This record gives sequence, structure tokens and C-alpha cells, in this order.
Amino acid sequence: MVSVAAGVLGADLDVVFADWGVTVTYHEVSQAYVPATQQVSEEYTDTEITALVSGDAGEPTRGTAGQHTTDMIEFFVKQADLPAGAPKLTSRIVHQEREYEIVGYANSEDGTTYQLLCRP
Repeated sequence: MVSVAAGVLGADLDVVFADWGVTVTYHEVSQAYVPATQQVSEEYTDTEITALVSGDAGEPTRGTAGQHTTDMIEFFVKQADLPAGAPKLTSRIVHQEREYEIVGYANSEDGTTYQLLCRP
């Protein structure tokens, strides 16, 4: 078995994101509950990141002859581009002026990328 240097893989990953990546906004949401008023307040921190986009919410689901559309979209992002402690399920992705809620995520085996599963 041939071992590939981590630097080569990192360089390849940079090329993929440079060629096919689009700029999206990682919209980090911090929530605080105020018991006296029984209200939840939110604070936002935005970070511009590069993502690979897979699918499109609203496209026809395979095998349904256009009778059903998917409501999910996937964003692949580099772990190094995300803020510390991210991703979080309370955060959102803004892409093409549309906000998507993160409903799940998975880290790549080598820890360099995340797959963010989102819905509008």
C-alpha cells in the first residue's frame, strides 16, 4: 500500500475548493433564555467561508417523476475555515440570499472537512 503525504492531500483539497467552491456565510447563533421575561434572545456572528454545494433544495427527488422535491442541501466546508467550536446545530448557512438550518453534520475521516446537512 502506498502512503500519500498529508501535504499533498491538503494541496489537492485547496485546489478543489478553489475551483468549485462558492462563498457562503456561516451564521453562528448564540441563544440566551431570560427567565424573568420568558424570552429567548439571539446574537449573531457571521463568518464568510468557502463551501462545495451538493444538491439544491427544491429539486425533484430521484424516482418520483417530479412529484416530490427534496428539502435538503449539503455543504462541504473545510474545518480550518469554521470558527472555533463549529459546527453547531443552532447555526445556519446563508447561500444565495437564502438561510439554511443545519440539521446534521459529519466530520471526514481525516478531520479536514465537514459535511453539513441543511434544510431551508
